[in-house]
Amino acid sequence: MRYKLGEVAKIRYGKDHKKLDDGNIPVYGSGGIMRYVDTALYDKKSVLIPRKGSLGNLFFANKPFWTVDTLFYTEIDENILMPEFLFYKLKMFNLASMNVGSAVPSLTTAILNALELDIPSFEVQSQIVNILKAFDERISLNKQINHHLEEVINAIFLRYIESSKQLEAKKLGELFDTKTATFNPAKAREEKVNHFSLPAFDSSQYPLVDETNNIKSNKNIIKEYSVLFSKLNPSTKRVWVPFTNQDLISVCSTEFVSLAGKDKIEQAILFAIINSQIFQDYFVAHATGTTNSRQRTKPSVAYEFEIPYNKNLLNQLGRTLSPLLTQLEDNLHQIHKLTQIRNELLPKLLSGKLSINQATK
Repeated sequence: MRYKLGEVAKIRYGKDHKKLDDGNIPVYGSGGIMRYVDTALYDKKSVLIPRKGSLGNLFFANKPFWTVDTLFYTEIDENILMPEFLFYKLKMFNLASMNVGSAVPSLTTAILNALELDIPSFEVQSQIVNILKAFDERISLNKQINHHLEEVINAIFLRYIESSKQLEAKKLGELFDTKTATFNPAKAREEKVNHFSLPAFDSSQYPLVDETNNIKSNKNIIKEYSVLFSKLNPSTKRVWVPFTNQDLISVCSTEFVSLAGKDKIEQAILFAIINSQIFQDYFVAHATGTTNSRQRTKPSVAYEFEIPYNKNLLNQLGRTLSPLLTQLEDNLHQIHKLTQIRNELLPKLLSGKLSINQATK
């Protein structure tokens, strides 16, 4: 049967979270989980829809949560449809194309309530959800593994810092390559590039293969063994280990600071430094600007950051960290492949072009 979204779900506004105490309940914004608090705004399954910002970022919450005012949440009529099915169904819509904002992308309840949904029987809903959910569970597992790997890397690096305080300190600018080359799309011969952009990071931490004529501003060329981190709104942590290949040149937004090592071992050391809470606190503390939407930290601030230095000990640290970083990168590639397959199946299953039997073969 066909329904309008407003007939099967009530769209609710998020609320301010600043006065809430810390806890274990996630607070969602349009970019994802922002913090954890002690109070839930809603405790049933819900699809979270961006009201402002990254309009394509849908989230599914199956545990108590809080949402801020840039994100809608939904109270779903489970007598008509499964919340999980609604989540996948809404992914079929290009919500970004429904933007009504001028400066900041925005959606309204009127637009969302009018969306038309073809909803099959509960049996078909359940079968479709189970197929797609299998991919999401594997993706979620890989993300959990990567989170654990980052925690292990951070712990190993912190142990190095605490045990090496008596050593002389050296600046990152002395230890790693800070030079960058500019990619001018208007003069480039390349037809396509791997584009490491802020939206790509926020969406999937995976670059887009972009046509050069679609890129409107200069970018930085990414060197091998680099680590990227955002100078824009540094309180939102964005640390990226980009890959380079022989087929396509890799470029990144000029909002990223790029540092490079000489090999995989140095790249692992560099990632551990940039990803550490010590560095993040330092980098955020040196941000300038009056609003969160346009705060920046100068790259030179990162170059001045100091760590205890002993060539042999640092090399040993890198050899310990390098396999962990490689596993983290491999998991990201696997997440990307699983996401691609799921996204290819999604419209075919929901439109009926691919039967349940065909999808399970």
